[in-house]
Amino acid sequence: MILSLSVFLLSASVLYYEIVVVRLLALSHWQPFVTLGISTALLGFGISGTILMGARNIIFPRRRIYYPLLAGLTALSLRPVLDIAGSLRLEPGLIIRDPSQWLQLGLLVSILFIPFTLSSLALALPLLEKETVGKYYGWNLAGACAGVISALMGMAHLDPSRLAMPAAVISALACSTALIHYYGKPIRYGGLSIALLAPFVFFPSSSISFGPYKDISYGLLLPESRLVLEEWGANGMLQVILAPSIRSASGLSMRYGGELPNQGALYRDGDRIGTLILADDAAGKDLEYLKWQTAAAPYHLLTS
Repeated sequence: MILSLSVFLLSASVLYYEIVVVRLLALSHWQPFVTLGISTALLGFGISGTILMGARNIIFPRRRIYYPLLAGLTALSLRPVLDIAGSLRLEPGLIIRDPSQWLQLGLLVSILFIPFTLSSLALALPLLEKETVGKYYGWNLAGACAGVISALMGMAHLDPSRLAMPAAVISALACSTALIHYYGKPIRYGGLSIALLAPFVFFPSSSISFGPYKDISYGLLLPESRLVLEEWGANGMLQVILAPSIRSASGLSMRYGGELPNQGALYRDGDRIGTLILADDAAGKDLEYLKWQTAAAPYHLLTS
């Protein structure tokens, strides 16, 4: 039963990590790069399967050593991997003419697949036990479901720079329960593993850095720009930037002679999604310019 709990926790951790990779790639780089979260997971699973094909007779008989070791290495790798991946200055627009960008992309993939390889190597060991493969596979699926739910809860309540912490904690617990299963003595082995892993699990995270081609990077370069709002949730990170030069009035008639109200730029995951109107008099002159835009023509025709 204890090993089943360890499989459950490790499975939850790897699914949580996969979803977090997608979120952080969406924040740090262009949206098309979020598919790396899936492709690197498949790459890690494939590499672990290849390793087991060649070294099964060495690893499987010593699974009481390798399973806790691989679970512990997973816990140790999660946060450094995500911090390094988020700090890479990958510039997708230069990939066609700058060979160094391919090296950056290769480094990004090479870093991200490490936790997938370590965790899938560990999870494969209980599944190789033919007599109990069904039980462990069931716990694996249940853990995957728990990982998805945990990731949604984490994204809704945690700062993006700390999203990796729950995955590392869950992996550390998976390592502790595996040590208890194989060696007994819960206080000694469980406490020792947590003590060794704690400095790596809880070390300070780096802040999220936006790529140079993200919309918000341009917004922050505007004169007198300032970030006035930053909130995160399961659907993404929302940010608002104010700057005197932010003005949006698509289709505004050239005959309009009034002034535009102060406006702010609204971003989700670093990509601009709209404009906020900071009107002092919402029912009066501050919104008068809206009547002079192309979009207002149907309303004028219907009311005239």
